Amino acid sequence: TARRARRGASRGRPAGAREAMSSLAAAQADGFYAPPEWDPQKHGSRSKFQGSRGANQWEKYGVIRFELPQDGWCEGPDCGRHLAKGTRFNAKKDKAGKYFSTTIYEFRMKCPSCSHAFVIRTDPANTDYEYVSGIRKMVEEFEPDGTEKVADGGEEDMER
Repeated sequence: TARRARRGASRGRPAGAREAMSSLAAAQADGFYAPPEWDPQKHGSRSKFQGSRGANQWEKYGVIRFELPQDGWCEGPDCGRHLAKGTRFNAKKDKAGKYFSTTIYEFRMKCPSCSHAFVIRTDPANTDYEYVSGIRKMVEEFEPDGTEKVADGGEEDMER
């Protein structure tokens, strides 16, 4: 206390006198600033009051990073590009329905070559993904004798 008294006296104030705190200093003492127009009952959070829509792609636009679960081919006009398993896309994620209590999600993305849109949907009944439109899934079937059949979802199959 003697040290404080000396500090106050060195600034030209009598020892023991306190300086009035401004409203901004009082707000900073709490660790946050609340605008005078903000009413927590009416507006909710301060960030929503100030117009924030979110901090990342998902919160702002519903866009996620999606990785193809299986190989496929683009069905865009004059494209036919092979899209390998693990290729990453920015995809719009939407709810497409329910399977019992499990939500079925739909992912919309575009081919990197032709910008043709394609849709992939979760299939919880078969624990798989359903290639809905714009893309054709590559189906691999393994034979017990060691030969592997590759089917591209079309009529032509080839043996390896």
